[in-house]
Amino acid sequence: LKVLMDEIFGRDNFVGCCPVIVNRGGRDYGGIAKTHDYLLIYGKTLLTELYQIEDKDKKFQFSDENGGFNLMELRNRNIRFNKENRPNLYYPFYINPNNADENELLEISLESKNNFIELYPLKSQDIDTVWRWGKEKAEKFLNTQIKGKRKQDGGFMIVQKNRLSLKRQRSIWDNREFVNERGTEHIKQMLGRDSFSYPKSEFLLQRIIEISTNENDLVMDFFAGSGTTLAVAMKMKRQFIGIEQMDYIESITKERLKKVVSGEQGGISKAVDWQGGGSFIYAELMPLNAIYKERIKNINDEKMLDSIYKDLESKAFLDYRIDLDSILKDKEFKELDLKNKKEVLLNILDSNMDYVLYGDIEDEDYAISDETIELNRIFYGDCHDFANAKSRNDKKGK
Repeated sequence: LKVLMDEIFGRDNFVGCCPVIVNRGGRDYGGIAKTHDYLLIYGKTLLTELYQIEDKDKKFQFSDENGGFNLMELRNRNIRFNKENRPNLYYPFYINPNNADENELLEISLESKNNFIELYPLKSQDIDTVWRWGKEKAEKFLNTQIKGKRKQDGGFMIVQKNRLSLKRQRSIWDNREFVNERGTEHIKQMLGRDSFSYPKSEFLLQRIIEISTNENDLVMDFFAGSGTTLAVAMKMKRQFIGIEQMDYIESITKERLKKVVSGEQGGISKAVDWQGGGSFIYAELMPLNAIYKERIKNINDEKMLDSIYKDLESKAFLDYRIDLDSILKDKEFKELDLKNKKEVLLNILDSNMDYVLYGDIEDEDYAISDETIELNRIFYGDCHDFANAKSRNDKKGK
């Protein structure tokens, strides 16, 4: 999986591999009781930092009209992140050395000004380091959360006001709330039965989502399963897309999200003060070759097999290199047993056409309603022209 994800997301964007304790007792796999899963983390920017509120008695080194704070350098000292692979984090600040406040913090700008001193992130081991914040975020908090400061050697640096205690996520994720048992209990409580094997805990997904996204960001789960990621994303005010090919999406995943909209109080609901609300769209792909694949798989005698040949030839999409009529007349094919004949037929169906293409949505053969056509146009938006260009109508002689 690591090699595959390196290819997709880029090896330089790898942040870490974190063991997550999901079963404290362990599941026995041949002598070793497995207690953990692995979480692979990739990112183009650093993870959002986790903070915890300081005790009221905490003493800070500095203070302003908003209360006490300590200082934290804005430069990222980790040379893995540098000018070469994070060019968006390498830009200049301009410091006014003659305009200090009561804390001896200096005025800064992102634009060159008279008497201001230009400052880039320092080199470390002859490598240009970068800032922890991008320019857009820096502009938002300029001279409020970030300021300039004179160093003891006479140089300058950019610092961030830190009013809370910084708590970075550790490499081993060991929290009793993260175990799969919490997810199993939640599903059973919600749906009234043990309906899904090893569902993830909402608290684990909460931690993942809070260190990698902000409110209104888009969360994607390509293997939605019981819908834990989608439910947590909704409760944490994120948008989401979930995809699942198994039938339980209808009876489990969708039903769970309906309960979330209604304000169910399991999982992280109390922790995030979830009261319900929001909405989601549930849609299914319209099957094409998938229908015939399912029919072939369910055939249990030769007569049933004979009845499907005509439909395959006239309605299904076959591999363009295949002549079905020649196969059916072939002596070797006729001598195959039922199982192997079914295997041959499954292999000649074009898997790219398991479902109706968006570009074919107006094809009269599919008898798609005007309402469904309009919904798809709203949903896919500007994809329409691209999809039409990739339409397979030419295979049908249209």
